[in-house]
Amino acid sequence: MSVKFYEFHNMLSLDQLKEINNYIYNNFDRVTPTENGATSAHGEPIKFVDTKQIQWRKIKQYFEQPYNYIIKTINDKLGYLLHPYNDFNYVNYNVYSSEKNHSYGYHLDECDDHEPKSTKGTILINLSDEEYKGGQFHYWHNGEDIHISHLDKPGSIIYLKPNIYHKVDPVVFGTRKTISMFLTGPKFV
Repeated sequence: MSVKFYEFHNMLSLDQLKEINNYIYNNFDRVTPTENGATSAHGEPIKFVDTKQIQWRKIKQYFEQPYNYIIKTINDKLGYLLHPYNDFNYVNYNVYSSEKNHSYGYHLDECDDHEPKSTKGTILINLSDEEYKGGQFHYWHNGEDIHISHLDKPGSIIYLKPNIYHKVDPVVFGTRKTISMFLTGPKFV
């Protein structure tokens, strides 16, 4: 089986997570309405999470070292050409609450077919700074649902290759917080 994701261990400490969450909570740019989220093939909503967006320029000082390491890994292992993450790109800050039974059904992160770029993968960062239960991250491969347990640990990061269906189970206790960054590059031919 070819590698579907890469794990990055011990990238952020609990103190860093608390500082980042506090900063984003007080400085985000906009709220993404849930109804603008992904839908199933039948048009039914599958995204149940509170998402705020913040421009990269505001938070890159917290993530510059992990981001550069991840980009180097993608370049070295996959050879993808990537567009640089522009200061004005938005980053999704996702808050999955057990009180709202938040989850996110199977979906793809992808560019619109009419755009002159392709999705080159997703960086997911577990920013949770308090205990939570549930909210496990899974991907689908060859008819099998596979749990990526590494992303359960706060401060952990994964890079998920493009065109991989993935989901987040319902959070049953506490709050799970993540960042998602969508990487793009020249169109795949």
